[in-house]
Amino acid sequence: MSSELRVDKIIPTGGVPTGGGGGIIQTVMGSTTTQVQTTAKTFSDSTLTATITPKFSSSKILITVAQLCRTHCADTAQDSAGGGIRLLRGSTVIVNSRDHGATDGSGSYGSRDFSVNADLGAANLALVATKSIIFLDSPNSTSALTYKTQGRIMQTNMTLQMNPTDTTNNQPSIMILQEVSA
Repeated sequence: MSSELRVDKIIPTGGVPTGGGGGIIQTVMGSTTTQVQTTAKTFSDSTLTATITPKFSSSKILITVAQLCRTHCADTAQDSAGGGIRLLRGSTVIVNSRDHGATDGSGSYGSRDFSVNADLGAANLALVATKSIIFLDSPNSTSALTYKTQGRIMQTNMTLQMNPTDTTNNQPSIMILQEVSA
């Protein structure tokens, strides 16, 4: 015998905590293994996106991102290679992974979030990393919301690959969106 419980919204008996949420209403996931490469110090779109349509305008969206990145520098005059990612809802920047409050990348290193350092003269500096973002968004909407990531390099003469295709087992980058009752 099986049973099924269907509800529109789950609210804890003590109410929704300030700045938090109640129960999960729905979950969607986006993933990609399509590589995007950039040598620009301005942000470029990755192919990691996910779309959710909230059932209630009061809901929050819990976003979890695991973005696979590789940064590379073959310039022996530089002693580091790095880059950064950020999260957008539509065209609005909501999280820079380094500058936690500065959505425009205006911190001292912009959105630099990962780097590798070596002695001057070292050739082919490279770093592969999975960068994470976890954020609770309050979009106040029942329209379809598309979230995406973007990345950029830290300095000139570098390359950033988002979702590099030659990693072990061609691991995907993922984004999970969860509508949370509020």
